[in-house]
Amino acid sequence: MDRPEKNRALGDLAEFMEGKFGDNLIALYEFGEDACVDWEGGGLKLLAVLKTLGTRELRVLAEGRRKWEKNGLPAPLMLTKDTLLSSTDVFPMEFLEMKEANRFIFGQEDVLSGLEIPLSNLRLQLETQATGKLIHLRQSYIDAAGDKKRLAHLVAVSIEPFTEVMRNALRLMGKAAPVDKGEIIRSFCAESGIDPVPFDQALEIRREMGRSSGGRVNLDLDGLEELFSGYLGEIGKMAEKIDRNFS
Repeated sequence: MDRPEKNRALGDLAEFMEGKFGDNLIALYEFGEDACVDWEGGGLKLLAVLKTLGTRELRVLAEGRRKWEKNGLPAPLMLTKDTLLSSTDVFPMEFLEMKEANRFIFGQEDVLSGLEIPLSNLRLQLETQATGKLIHLRQSYIDAAGDKKRLAHLVAVSIEPFTEVMRNALRLMGKAAPVDKGEIIRSFCAESGIDPVPFDQALEIRREMGRSSGGRVNLDLDGLEELFSGYLGEIGKMAEKIDRNFS
C-alpha cells in the first residue's frame, strides 16, 4: 500500500471511529517505522486512545473490522488514556516506539507527545526480551527446519523484534536510536562488534516477502539454512553482550 492509498484508508478509519465513539475518542495514531518512512516492507501499526474502553467499544470495532481489513489496515491497539499513562514503567520499549515514531491522525489531544517514559525499567525488559526471543527462535526452528517457506517466514517475522532490541540497547548505550531498521543494524553492530551481514540478509528476506504476492525469496533451502545458522549465531552473541553489559 503506497502512502496516498494508506492516507485514504486511514482517513476512512478516523471517520468511522469519530462517528462511533465521538468525544470518547481522544486520539488515533499510526506508529512504528512505517509511520516515519515509506517502505514497502514496513508493517502498519495503529493506536487508538479512548477515555473509557469496555465490551461495547470493542464490539463496535469488531463490527467494522471487515471494512478496514479490506483496505489493508490492522485493528488498532485500543488503550484508555489512564492505561497508557500508568503502563510506561511496565512496557518501556513499546511505549518508547510509540512516542518516538508516530503520526497523529485524528483526535482531541496528542497524548504521546507529552508521555514521560522512565528508562529505569528498560534495562530489565531489554535483557528479558533478548534472551526470551532467542529461546523462541531456537524452538521455532524445530518446526521450520527443512521447509523453505516456513523457514523464510520465520526469518522474516523475527527480524523486527530483534531490531527493536538493538534499538533500545543503543538507547541505553547513550547512542542515537534510529527508526529505520537498516540503520539500527549498522549502528548497533558497529558499537558491539557483531557481524551485521546475517541481520541485513534477514531484513532483505523480509522485504522480498513483502514485495512478492507469493512470499517468495531468492535463496534455495540450503542457502536459507546457511543464512539461519549465521543469523542465530549472531543473535546469540547479541543476547550475551546485552546480558553482560546491562546486567
